[in-house]
Amino acid sequence: MASYRILLFLHIASVIALGATFAYPFIQSFAERQGAGVTRFALQAIKRTNTFFVYPAMALIFIFGLALLFSDQRDYKDDMPVWLMISIVWYVAAVGIAVSILRRDTDAGIAALEGAPDNGPLPEAYAPYQKRMQMFGGIVGLSTFGIALLMVLGREGAF
Repeated sequence: MASYRILLFLHIASVIALGATFAYPFIQSFAERQGAGVTRFALQAIKRTNTFFVYPAMALIFIFGLALLFSDQRDYKDDMPVWLMISIVWYVAAVGIAVSILRRDTDAGIAALEGAPDNGPLPEAYAPYQKRMQMFGGIVGLSTFGIALLMVLGREGAF
């Protein structure tokens, strides 16, 4: 039982690193109103945060989640509930969006801002990435909230 609680703690503690991602759309929006230099800096900070905190946390969440799934404390390995299957598939999809689409668009957005004057307006080349980062960032943020809701309510037997 102690190992299960430790795994559960580590699983939940890893989720805390995803908290920063909820602020990304607000940071991006604020930075874009300040000009190309601030936006470039904000996107570089987001990229660094993702690289050193968010992506490793995503891997740990999955690893600790699998360890919980196959522990003997719950019968999930023999009879997986629907809410858990939905959560896992949704999580894999959200991670896929974050690691592929959002990472690529953040890199492209930073590249589009290179050479733009710091106090100048955002270049036209940045516009497509701006919209995609906002849209897919919102999808991933809402997914994180939805998955957490399924995990908490499902585990408590709400459905």
